[in-house]
Formats: sequence, structure tokens, C-alpha cells
Amino acid sequence: MNQAFITAYKSYTALADDDVTRRANYRQLIADHIDPDETESIRKHTGQQRAFGNERFQVQIEALTGRAAIVRLRGRPKLPSQRRPTPEK
Repeated sequence: MNQAFITAYKSYTALADDDVTRRANYRQLIADHIDPDETESIRKHTGQQRAFGNERFQVQIEALTGRAAIVRLRGRPKLPSQRRPTPEK
């Protein structure tokens, strides 16, 4: 019994008859329709294993999982003595 756990959507398989061409067509489809800033945001979220969505969604995910869902800056937070002073308004 050789059943796949994951099956491709028909719209995906309709992009081409072979896997190589199908993947290339899919990449082009995505590149043409997703804003580069959105693509970068998706990369940051997946790279940090964070929830991708609006703020309300991220708050819900944090509440459900008890884990941070927002993208954080790289590296460790600076010590208070290393932070730049904020200009007074």
C-alpha cells in the first residue's frame, strides 16, 4: 500500500506535465504576483519559525502556544550601557 500523505492541488499539477517544469512555472507565478517586501517578510518569519499573519493572528498564536510569534531582531539585546540615548523631544 503506497499512499501519499500529501497530495498536490489540481491547480498546481495543471502548471505542467513534469515536476521540473511545474516547479519553474510555480516559481515564476509566485515571483510575478507577490510583492518583494512580502516575500522578504515570509522569509523572515519562516527563518525564525514565527507565525506569518497580521498582528491579531500573531497574538492569538502566542496565547495558544505560549511562544513568541513575532519576528525579532537578530542577535542578543544590547545591555543598557551599550544603547544609544534617545533624543529628547
